[in-house]
Amino acid sequence: MKKKSKYILAAIICIVAILLVLQFVLNKPVLEEPLSYVQDWQQTLYEDINVDYDGDGENEQGWNQVVFPLSILSCRENRTPEAIFGGVTYIDGVFHYDSAQAKWVGWSPTLSEIYVTLHEIVPYANYWVHVTQDCTLTLGKC
Repeated sequence: MKKKSKYILAAIICIVAILLVLQFVLNKPVLEEPLSYVQDWQQTLYEDINVDYDGDGENEQGWNQVVFPLSILSCRENRTPEAIFGGVTYIDGVFHYDSAQAKWVGWSPTLSEIYVTLHEIVPYANYWVHVTQDCTLTLGKC
C-alpha cells in the first residue's frame, strides 16, 4: 500500500512539473481560475462613495476600488488604461500604488501622455477609479 501511494505522489508531482514547464514555455497560465465568466464582466462605479484616500480626515467622493480577475484580462493584448477605461465617459482618473517603485502611478483621459505614469492594467492589483457620475465599467468576455 505504501508503494502505491508513493507512485501516486510521484505522478502528481510530475503533472505539476509539466504544467509549470508548459506555463513557462507558452508564457501564459495553464491553470487559472475557473472560466466562470461566460458573460461580460461588469462593475458598477458610484459617484457617491466616500473615501479618505489621502488621510486628511476629509472624505472625497467618487472613488471606487476595482480589481480585475485574471480570466477577464488574460485574453487581452492591449491592457493599457485607455483600452480598459477609455470608453467610460465619467471616469476621470485611475490610480494604483506600485509597490515595486514605492509610488502612486496614474492615468486620466484628460492628461497629456507625458504625465501618464500608469501604462498597464494587471490582474489582481487594486486600482482606485474616480468617477464624476454613477456608471458601469463593462469588459466583454474573451
